[in-house]
Amino acid sequence: MQTIHPVQAGETLIDQGCYHYYRVTGGVEEKMPVLEPWSRHQSGDVVITRAERDARELGSQILVQSVSVDGAISEFDVVMRSFDQQTVAEVSAHYQCFGNHVMVKRTDAYAQVTEQRVELGEFIVSPLMRIYTGDVIQRLHELGESQVLVPWIRDPADLQQLLTPLTSQRQANFEEQESLVIAGRSVVTDRYQYFGGEYLPGTLFWLDKNKVLQRYLWQQDENTCWDTRLEEFLRA
Repeated sequence: MQTIHPVQAGETLIDQGCYHYYRVTGGVEEKMPVLEPWSRHQSGDVVITRAERDARELGSQILVQSVSVDGAISEFDVVMRSFDQQTVAEVSAHYQCFGNHVMVKRTDAYAQVTEQRVELGEFIVSPLMRIYTGDVIQRLHELGESQVLVPWIRDPADLQQLLTPLTSQRQANFEEQESLVIAGRSVVTDRYQYFGGEYLPGTLFWLDKNKVLQRYLWQQDENTCWDTRLEEFLRA
């Protein structure tokens, strides 16, 4: 796994894993060249999460590193690289999260730096990667509905918009408890439906007892869906 900053002395592993992506078209499942490894480490009262979405064969790569205190993300860094033949365009951003606003420092593909303050009411931050999904869904379920802040990545070719802050109103509803078998590993999960942003009704998430996302199903259109599974997992 590539990281923004390496693991430091004094950090203790909590858990680590890797999500694998599948595309199902017309009932035919195809494993996609997308991997999302992640790790979480403890350092004193702080939890440091590192994750990579490696989709270089499809033209992009995302790296995220966050710092959480008392279960809430206080800041995170995100780097996105877009690959076009022999060129690589890199955009990065640093997000600092406060009670009712975020500060965003963004460096574009031409090394130009901009700073932005985004005023918000109550909000939840979601730094793109699947390892953060469990906490987001748990908080949405507790609140009923909330603004969710994510860095914008809808079009990797749009270098002007990449990693700018995007908010949308979202909610999560518990459906039922369900047992899954993933890569030979049996796990009891809670299944949720997630609404808002790009997530239409029918988007399903399965969380284990520790609120770690185990599986995610997103209906892209009537013929195609994406199925993401935590096929590698280790708890220290």
